[in-house]
Amino acid sequence: MVTTLTKPERVFLAGCIKSMMLSDGTILEQESSDLDALIKRLEFADFEGCLEEFEASVKDEESFWQLAPAIVRPEARNIILESLREIMLHGGIPGEAGEHLLSRLKESWSSEEPS
Repeated sequence: MVTTLTKPERVFLAGCIKSMMLSDGTILEQESSDLDALIKRLEFADFEGCLEEFEASVKDEESFWQLAPAIVRPEARNIILESLREIMLHGGIPGEAGEHLLSRLKESWSSEEPS
């Protein structure tokens, strides 16, 4: 559940959710409804505020990927990845676009783990 995430982790998750929703170029009405349902299921009460904070600090793809290493707790990483996977599976996000974001996050985080 999102309630176990810190504020910076929730901000990053909100940005990831937006990135995934926009990965096919548009947000359809059904995707918007699915997003609302997911936010309720995740108990993501401050989603809008977190998204605003994310958008204020992240202006491009490079700054997005600079934030990823700041998510260091394995539990937080798992919640973020699972939430994005759920959006992709139930939100009608094209597999290739969604998988790219998930794969890149996993790769980014796994490259930081000690050998």
